[in-house]
Amino acid sequence: MGKYSLAREEYDKALKMASSEHDALHIQLQKTLVYFWQGDPATGRSELAALSEKAAEANDPIAQFEIDYARSLLAANSRAASAILASTEARLALVPDDRITSERNQEFAAVLREEVRLALANHQSSEADALIQKLEQLASSSRDQKVENIYESARGYRMNADGDYSNAVDELTSDLHSPLVVEQLIVVQQKLNNAEGAEKARVRLKYLRTPTAEWYVVTKKAEETAENAN
Repeated sequence: MGKYSLAREEYDKALKMASSEHDALHIQLQKTLVYFWQGDPATGRSELAALSEKAAEANDPIAQFEIDYARSLLAANSRAASAILASTEARLALVPDDRITSERNQEFAAVLREEVRLALANHQSSEADALIQKLEQLASSSRDQKVENIYESARGYRMNADGDYSNAVDELTSDLHSPLVVEQLIVVQQKLNNAEGAEKARVRLKYLRTPTAEWYVVTKKAEETAENAN
C-alpha cells in the first residue's frame, strides 16, 4: 500500500504545480490509474467517469478524449468498452471547427482502431471490416501519416485474426508507438516462431513504458500469460 500512497502524494504535488486546467486533468487521469495498479478497478472506473464529466464541463475535448480512451481500455467488459468507444466516435464526428483537424483525425483513427481490436476479439469480423473501411477513408481524406499508420496497424490486427501472420507483421510495424500494437506484434512473431523478431518487439515495448492505460493493459496481459504458463 505504501508505494501507491507515495504515488498519489507525488501526483498531488504535481497538481499544485499544474499551469492549466488541461494539465491538471492529465495529472488527475494518471493519479486515477493508480487504483487499477492497486487492484481496485471499480473505484478507478468510477473516478474516470467523474473525470470525464469534469473534462466535458471544462470544454476540454483533448482531455476528454484521453480520459474516455482510457475508460474504454479499462472497462469492466467488452460491452461497456464498446459503448464508451461508440460515444467517443460520435463526439469526434461532431468536433467543433476550432479543433485542430489533424489532432481530431488522429484521435478518431485511434478510436476506430480500438473498435477493430475489440470487434476481432469478439469474433465480429464483418464489423471489424466495416471499421477498417472507415479508417481507410479517413487515411485517404486526411493524408495524415499518423492516421495512415493507425489504419495499417488495424489491418495488421485483421490479418493476424485471418492467420496471415507474415503480412500482419508488415502492417503492425507501421505503428511502433502504441503498446497495444507492439504487444500484438510480439504475439504474431511468436506464431511465426520468429524468436529474434519477438525479442526485438519486447525490447521496443520496454521503451514505451509510460503511466498510461495502454501500458497497464499490456502489463496485465503479460502477467496473466505468465501465470497461465506456470
